Amino acid sequence: MPERRAARREVMICRVGLLHSATAQDFCRIVNISTGGFMARVYHDVAVGDQVRIEMKSGQLLAGQVAWAREGHVGVEFRDVVDIEAALSNRNIADAAYLPRLPRIEVDYRMRLRCGSRYHTGRLCDISHGGAQVQISESLSPETSVSFMVRDLPPIPASVRWTRGTRTGLSFNESVPLELLVRWIRSRRAEWSRSVPIRSDPAPQIVTQLERKERRNG
Repeated sequence: MPERRAARREVMICRVGLLHSATAQDFCRIVNISTGGFMARVYHDVAVGDQVRIEMKSGQLLAGQVAWAREGHVGVEFRDVVDIEAALSNRNIADAAYLPRLPRIEVDYRMRLRCGSRYHTGRLCDISHGGAQVQISESLSPETSVSFMVRDLPPIPASVRWTRGTRTGLSFNESVPLELLVRWIRSRRAEWSRSVPIRSDPAPQIVTQLERKERRNG
């Protein structure tokens, strides 16, 4: 495929994506991307020849095959030539109503919000390294400063971005280190894969944006 290689234009970036493989859906850190493929730091095992898809902030889903894998990094060759500008855009050219946001994973897990001297207990709905969606019984005004608290993560200062019914969107004041967030999600999966007689929390349901869209379309 010499013509395809010659047409490649590589862009160095450091952007979080969501890597979908046959065994897992996890965050990854995209190091560079071209019209023909990308290189990324990954946090679960993938092998040469695996079919994968990368989910971008724009909501685009790009399919490809793992060309090489070593020391926590993979090189993926896209199935089709990709428009880099569209892939890196913060808007979805196929869906004008789509609101871009950081790739996130849905997690049904108990959490608390501290607002001044008050605590609100509820459920974590989804999380990314830049924010989260939670469900609480009381409505909080946009721009309210809170501290997001969940087991095994340090308290995270955040502000309320929006409220719809019992759902509240949070923006973290500082991004959570991706490696820390990946370990937290991995520990939650491991926790509930074990047979435990009694737990106060129900098993967390970990779902991706893609799976949610497929359920709606189905």
